[in-house]
Amino acid sequence: MKRRIGVAAAVCILAVCAALGFMYYRGYREVQGKLLPNTWVNGMDVSGMTAEEARAQYEATSSAWALTVQEMDGVSETIPYRDFDYRLTMGTSFEKLIADQNYYKWPLANMKKTVIRTKQGFTFNEGKLKRRVHALNAVSGSEVRDPANAYIDKTADGYVIVKEKDGNRLIEDKVAKLAAGAVTDGPASIDLVAEDCYRKAEIRSDNKTLQGRFKKLDDVQNTVLTIYLENGAVETLDKSTFLDWMEWDDEGRNVLINTGAVMAYTNDLGDRYDTLGTVRHFTNSHGDVIEVGGNPSDSYGFKMDRETTAARIREALEGAESKKMECAWYDYALDRDTENGDIGYTYIEVSLDDQHMWYYKDGELKIETDVVTGLDTEERRTPTGVYAVLDKLRDHTMTGSYGSAFVHYTLAYNIDGICIHDATWRGSFGGDIWRSSGSHGCVNTPISVMAELYGMVDLNTPIVVY
Repeated sequence: MKRRIGVAAAVCILAVCAALGFMYYRGYREVQGKLLPNTWVNGMDVSGMTAEEARAQYEATSSAWALTVQEMDGVSETIPYRDFDYRLTMGTSFEKLIADQNYYKWPLANMKKTVIRTKQGFTFNEGKLKRRVHALNAVSGSEVRDPANAYIDKTADGYVIVKEKDGNRLIEDKVAKLAAGAVTDGPASIDLVAEDCYRKAEIRSDNKTLQGRFKKLDDVQNTVLTIYLENGAVETLDKSTFLDWMEWDDEGRNVLINTGAVMAYTNDLGDRYDTLGTVRHFTNSHGDVIEVGGNPSDSYGFKMDRETTAARIREALEGAESKKMECAWYDYALDRDTENGDIGYTYIEVSLDDQHMWYYKDGELKIETDVVTGLDTEERRTPTGVYAVLDKLRDHTMTGSYGSAFVHYTLAYNIDGICIHDATWRGSFGGDIWRSSGSHGCVNTPISVMAELYGMVDLNTPIVVY
């Protein structure tokens, strides 16, 4: 009985061993030419795969990889690795890994994970990557804008510095180089802003040369001239008028004021403020408002020295010197804006029709007298006009076509020698004497009146003859 039991046990053991051996052998045969179960290569499960299958899966891993290009304003684009023929490579082939396996230990592989690390590399077509970079919207899209340098612009309000604009134009070669350097054995990204890949304006608003040029313009354009034109008349000259006169010299170093422009401005001032030789409205001693002046021989009124005035204005502006300044005058009047214009209220009045003369001081009549004026002929008629006392002479001998005549008091007022003077050779004045025995153009006055008038009248006192 015991013998039978022993035989049966032996048979069972042999059967189990045979089954186990069969299973071992079968497994051994199945793993031939394949990677053992539970085998991981460079982080990828390649269990039970042939070398070809493992390689295909390994290479397929990178098919979904891409290079992410981070651009400005939060925009990004991607370049799939497949677009530039990216391929993963291994330092040890799958064939060698399979050949180096111990197939006899295949059962143990199911119980323990085998992790294999091999040297990993990759290849790609750099030319295709460069072309793919060029195709990015950020590189060749319609919205790409070139940088714009800062510059000085003239506006209606004056010169200003217009700030630079960097735009969004990329440095393409730099991007391509950066992209090639970023490609690795896995997904990658590049930040074009952080890597300073955008072209920037070369001349920026803080550029020293630009700032220096602007300062010169700004100093001049902020100049304000207060121009006094005598007797309360004032003009203000600022950039609202002279901005267009500003220009650079030939070397581009200094701001000049256009000579023609400042001369035109000065001529306009002269045309508006000169009164010499112009017609004025004058209230005569009869209370009538009449027109006087406008005679080429007039000697009273404002006459600007325009060349000198223009030079003063130009010098002040080019020197960026805000100041109060006076015009230059050849002749000037004692008043400007009165009821009698620049004649004012202190003057000598001579009426040819009345053969009478008046002297007013600050609007108050001080002297009046009959006179004799020039004979009413073309050669001897006393010229009308608005004159100034140009000179005062005592005990003077006058000479002319009439010969000579000694006079005690003379008020010269006309460049042709016409004067107001005493005439001791006359016994009477006024009336119609001038029509038959008039002077040679001068205003003959009683000596007693002339003595008084001479002492009261100053140089440049206006004389109105009508």
